Amino acid sequence: MVFFIGCIFLTALYPCQLVASPWVNTDDRYLRTSIKLLADAGYLNIPINTYPLMWQPILAELAKVDRSQLTDSELLAFLRLTSAVNHARTEHIKTLEISAATDSFAPSGFANNYAQRAKIKVGTEFKGNNWALGIVKSFNYKPFSWSDTYHFSADENEAIFTDYNPSHDWQGSYAAVTLGNWVLLATQQQQWWGPGYDTSFNFSHNGPAAKKLRLNRLNSALPFNDSLDFLGNANVSLELGQQAGSALLRHHNFAAARISIKPWSALEVATSLTYHQALDNEVARRLNAIHQLGLANADKTASLSQSQLQTIGTNIFFEDRTAFFEDKSTALKEEYAATTISQLDVRYSITANTAVYAGVSLANGQSRRAAYANNRYTSSSNNLGNLSNKATSRESNAGYLVGAEYNIANVNHQLSLTAELQKIADNYPHWLSQGGADAALVPSEQLLIAVQGYQGNGQASYIHFKQQSFAQQGIAKQSIAQEGIVKQRQTLELGYQQPLFKGLISVDYQLQRQQLLANGAANASANISADTRTDANAGASNINKTKYEHKVALRWEWRW
Repeated sequence: MVFFIGCIFLTALYPCQLVASPWVNTDDRYLRTSIKLLADAGYLNIPINTYPLMWQPILAELAKVDRSQLTDSELLAFLRLTSAVNHARTEHIKTLEISAATDSFAPSGFANNYAQRAKIKVGTEFKGNNWALGIVKSFNYKPFSWSDTYHFSADENEAIFTDYNPSHDWQGSYAAVTLGNWVLLATQQQQWWGPGYDTSFNFSHNGPAAKKLRLNRLNSALPFNDSLDFLGNANVSLELGQQAGSALLRHHNFAAARISIKPWSALEVATSLTYHQALDNEVARRLNAIHQLGLANADKTASLSQSQLQTIGTNIFFEDRTAFFEDKSTALKEEYAATTISQLDVRYSITANTAVYAGVSLANGQSRRAAYANNRYTSSSNNLGNLSNKATSRESNAGYLVGAEYNIANVNHQLSLTAELQKIADNYPHWLSQGGADAALVPSEQLLIAVQGYQGNGQASYIHFKQQSFAQQGIAKQSIAQEGIVKQRQTLELGYQQPLFKGLISVDYQLQRQQLLANGAANASANISADTRTDANAGASNINKTKYEHKVALRWEWRW
């Protein structure tokens, strides 16, 4: 409220009209495809790979379009986009959403994220000449807990995770005001930085939305000044943020910046930098508590040496660190120091229907390691002894993705084909930006094939296939759940939407086939003597098994 009052005061000093709802959100995969198609055809000569994407430059570019020059495929995308613009220009928008799911999952791309068994969301947005306010409230029924995700047995330790998915939240709310050609806003909305279809190195919507104070260019179609004309149209986004209390990194602070330029109509280049604050003891305790529950279920009577715990990969997020658990009577003495994640990505339009994109990321950070006064683990006390700090060490880990898109469309139908390959170093801290329950299961390599279709009457569908591989170190990092440790995973995702009762109803389905090391860590630990330093995975290599899982979700949304 204090921020919003301040925004109203600044409005009088720096007037600039917000003629539409401030931005395009990350919840409509089909609208994003229309935006990309018009950009590939040369009609949107602005950066389009930073979401939320401001409406203002899109309006400026659409105003230049001569409809008589559009092909049938471009006309469908143009009509889809102008329809969204006309709705967004409404001064008062109301939203009602009802959803339900059998399990927690988030389909690839711009999509619905199901973190509760059922949810009712209501929202209202108000817009003036140079300000906008959105209030969104969600009521969540039986949020999925971490034990649901990792299949832990319920016990008293499960209380550690009860506040990760609250029964209600304000995600989606915002307050914004224009300051010349800039927008200053306080928000808790999802964002997406990069051209990737499935995910992004810095920000995607796979976890709860962070709370942010952001400064963003309002109209990227306007030049900075004459001396920078060679850069083309440019967008700048600066923000300070804090992860939500329901996120994996509870109340974790970060700062981020992103600059996108379009030196010519076929090429977009962007770079971003995110600085993550060092993890405090509470966050580190939560990260490792996931594994603590897993080990307790896998082998409640084990007595393992420090080296054995290291070999098995007891610590899921701090690879090659000395494993540890927190004794409830003492403070955890482990800290993961500040980390910086940089990203460079490009998108190039080969033809009006074809585009390629790529991205590379580098993570740099320091980690403070821990040492033990003794090296024995006693399961009854859940204590590894007294901890002491070692010197910090610098680590650098990289990742990259490449992809291609092809669109087939006419005046009534739009079909988009995408192929994407992503590889990341095993120690890449992807969980800093992911934030979701699957952050502990980020693959080292992933191949995605996606097909999605849209019709002018609102009907749409998609099909995704993902092949994921987990490196040996990645396998060691995973939590030791009863079902086993994931080596490979194939995922089939299907979705369909159509108009219903003035709104849109959508169905999402996911089928997974996982190759597991069945009870791998527990069985491996039984094969390791106190005097033997054997790779735990070797002990589990002959106990592979295959597991199938399927998930279904239903969602209906009405905006008026």
